[in-house]
Amino acid sequence: MWDSVADYYKSSQWLYRLFIYNKNTLGMHFGFWDVYTINRQQAILNENDEIIRLAGIKKGMVVLDAGCTQDFGKTNFANDYFDVIFGIESLCYASPKTNILKELHRILKPGGILIIADGYLKGKSNMNLFQKDIEDFKSAFALKEFVTGGEMVASLKKAGFSAIQSNSYLNRVKTVLYWLVKLGGSFFRPIYANSLALELACKGASQGFMDYLVIKAVK
Repeated sequence: MWDSVADYYKSSQWLYRLFIYNKNTLGMHFGFWDVYTINRQQAILNENDEIIRLAGIKKGMVVLDAGCTQDFGKTNFANDYFDVIFGIESLCYASPKTNILKELHRILKPGGILIIADGYLKGKSNMNLFQKDIEDFKSAFALKEFVTGGEMVASLKKAGFSAIQSNSYLNRVKTVLYWLVKLGGSFFRPIYANSLALELACKGASQGFMDYLVIKAVK
């Protein structure tokens, strides 16, 4: 699994750095838009601020961004080490979910907060209508599995988390999705998988079979 994820980011890294990454915000995620947002980098700061608020992050806390450099299913951190762990559009690659969430539970302090911001399927009652789109989306983003928010909540409970809250932020990421798709028409076509994934994400958002959730859980 990790080889396919690594291959995806190796082939896409230049694209992310050219159109998405910014050295001031250090973020490559979608970001949250509102009526006061004037550009994508501000949207990234908005999402960062929302996660800080939800997690109650304060000066002196030990915080882990569960994104890069280690296998987050098998880290080298001590038990009960972090006050807060957050993953922005990274834990979608975790498989199986419960095993990796157990590892994050292990390294969180008692009472510590886990925040997960990511895309999810929106229920499965009519998924057969969109099955090909879902499979194409998984392939384009090198995802082994693409779960519903309810399935992620169930995995968190199995891993030992409690006080779980899940809220949709889809309306705050739609703007950047549509912008990236328009950009993709001109620039992303050489990287077909990226262009396809963005188009399918927009379709999922507009037709109601995908969502963007921020989930908060407590150890």
